[in-house]
Amino acid sequence: MRTACIIIDLDGTVYRGDQLIDHTEPFLTMLNENNVNYKFFTNCSRRTPKELAVFLKEMGLKVKDSNIITSGCIVRKYIQCVDKRPLVYVVGSDSFKDYLHAGNVEIVNTPNKVADYVVVGFCTDFTYESLACALWHIQKGAKLITTNVDDVIPFGVDTVPHTGAICAFLEYASKQKPLNLGKPSQYAGDYFRDIFDSDAVFVVGDRIDTDMLFARNNGFVGCLVMTGITSPKDIEIPKEHFFHIFCNLLDLSKFIRTQI
Repeated sequence: MRTACIIIDLDGTVYRGDQLIDHTEPFLTMLNENNVNYKFFTNCSRRTPKELAVFLKEMGLKVKDSNIITSGCIVRKYIQCVDKRPLVYVVGSDSFKDYLHAGNVEIVNTPNKVADYVVVGFCTDFTYESLACALWHIQKGAKLITTNVDDVIPFGVDTVPHTGAICAFLEYASKQKPLNLGKPSQYAGDYFRDIFDSDAVFVVGDRIDTDMLFARNNGFVGCLVMTGITSPKDIEIPKEHFFHIFCNLLDLSKFIRTQI
């Protein structure tokens, strides 16, 4: 019997906006009852793992922050590994900036110092001035990094622009392609290989271009749920897919039980 480990997306898989998606609680209960090792992994860096744990608790889920990984965690580890005293200009939420700073990353807020890196994460209160400042740092030699390249993110019944849309401004203006450290990168896959000691890693998510491609790029098993960005009309039938397809987490539970 294989020892299965599971990476579970959040936006569009567990919740949409501030609404819990159907069947999430029984799915997690099944994993807990079978002692399955799982981690939540979101490409959204707006909240820290601790803040997400509180957010999930408000929706009725008891999740330890140690079980939550964000793309911000991946970015912080990357910068710590490649630079001992990095200077970083951030287009992102205050929580993301504080999280990086807590990892001994010096945040540059003005053009007085040239940053080593410009990091773009999800935020809703960025300004033209902040993007112009980011461009200045890139033009002075800073490397452009993004937490993800998602174009949109589910919010209630709608979708709103995500980090990829914000970063596209800087990519177009600077002519520098950003280094994406979130899904579907292999760097993010290595992060989880360091965590999991398993010969069977499953990725559960709602996007083909991030979650499922993340699984394929890293030799994991992709499990697509149709509760977020991807809809049945996006799936070409009878095209052969490199991932499994499920209507929701209830259907996925039946499959996971056969794999653990």
